[in-house]
Amino acid sequence: MKTWRPLYTGVGGGHDINLRQFARDGMTLVGRLQGVSDSKLHFAADLMENLLKSEIWFASFKTRVDTHAREHGFDPTLDEEPDLPQLTELAQASELDMSASNITAIIWAGGFKYDFSWIKLPVFDTSGEPMMRRGVSNWPRLYFLGLRRTYTVGSSLLAGVGDDAGHIAQHIATISRS
Repeated sequence: MKTWRPLYTGVGGGHDINLRQFARDGMTLVGRLQGVSDSKLHFAADLMENLLKSEIWFASFKTRVDTHAREHGFDPTLDEEPDLPQLTELAQASELDMSASNITAIIWAGGFKYDFSWIKLPVFDTSGEPMMRRGVSNWPRLYFLGLRRTYTVGSSLLAGVGDDAGHIAQHIATISRS
């Protein structure tokens, strides 16, 4: 019988994307962005609620995928789940000072539907699409990633976004050295 493992990202040969794992590894998780003042980002207190919703959805998704795999002759045996912090153990930041945190660039990864209404900069064409080349906009330190046709047909797919991310990272590294 074939062994099947879902692939959620192609980085490093493929692995699932687990926000609690990211938190354990030192990533700061935050709620929905509510606003910006000076160099501070302000976040809603909805991190735990959103993580719980995403974990419930993901468990349901995995069940559907496993069922489909079994129905088509695959064995969806997965590796054991890592010992990760419980949601109640995660600290939630309500504010982040970009200057104090040495944040010099923001990469907006907005999900399935474009909503650029919060960006009040002259970086869009007449149809509302970002003016950019391979994710690098005409506005300093503003980047777009994961959009349709950023560079190739695969730019909006997990399997194709890596080349665009690498290009943006190289651009950021180049301008940081200047």
